[in-house]
Amino acid sequence: MSIQTAKEVDDEAAAWALKVDGGGLDAEPTAELQNWLDGDPRRGGALLRAQAALSFLDRARALENGTPQSLAQPVSRGPGFTRRGMVAAGAGGVLAASLGAVAFLAGEGPRYATQLGEIRKVSLSDGSTVDINTSSILNVALHTDARNVVLHRGEAWFEVAKDPKRPFLVKAGVARFRAVGTAFSVRRMNEDAELLVTEGRVEAWLSGSDGGRVMIDAGSKILLGPDTPLRPESAPDEIERSLAWRGGQISLGGETLLEAADEFNRYNRRKLLIDNPVLARRQFVGLFRTDDPHSFALAVAATSGARVVEDAEAIRLR
Repeated sequence: MSIQTAKEVDDEAAAWALKVDGGGLDAEPTAELQNWLDGDPRRGGALLRAQAALSFLDRARALENGTPQSLAQPVSRGPGFTRRGMVAAGAGGVLAASLGAVAFLAGEGPRYATQLGEIRKVSLSDGSTVDINTSSILNVALHTDARNVVLHRGEAWFEVAKDPKRPFLVKAGVARFRAVGTAFSVRRMNEDAELLVTEGRVEAWLSGSDGGRVMIDAGSKILLGPDTPLRPESAPDEIERSLAWRGGQISLGGETLLEAADEFNRYNRRKLLIDNPVLARRQFVGLFRTDDPHSFALAVAATSGARVVEDAEAIRLR
């Protein structure tokens, strides 16, 4: 079978977007649509762009009915420019230029950010909630056909309200995640992203990759990146400990002291430093507050014979 051109992918995506919008599909994707999506890694993104373009057009019509013509003009359709043609243009990424003042309505949505050490809970209008970890930045855009999140930095846990007609999509670097109603966390590390699923199932894939998609079940995790395989791992206990931050805690279950120090340093300006490499490799178990590296250092000293040396900038274990 010959490889489709980008325009052919966009044209097919436009047709599917119009079919979904017109009620020609059930709430859950049909086998035919799923087979089409699975046939080319470019198709998922093209469909989302086409659906976003369709949403733009719907909003533009609303503006035409109640907004000064100066705002509506950029999306007016000339002779021979069909609705499907405009949606296909949106799938190809060129519609935004013609939307002008309307484009901001369906952008990345509100931005949420946390400072160092801050943990924040956000309630979304669709009934979903987001717990945002320290030093994180994300945008959330709730549209009529999709709920889109862009995780620019850090980590967030999502408890997604069920809505089969509006998939919940998270973009983190090259990683992509899709859910309908479930609970999961995403942590971005440069271009890599780690997914931890606590409830339901989450679909994961890499943007622009021909390696397919994988479903991650509750109690499993996966690391996605340009050089990582799509290989989920069952780790329910590790996931529970990794998400202790939602309660303002760090749960250690055998991590090395160096790994523990790195975790505390995510939340505190005064850094925890381990001067001795042998000590840094020792493992530790315990539950501590994210904002209390001092108590952790004292516990390590009591069990290992290390010395704690503190100043205004650091807590050192020697």
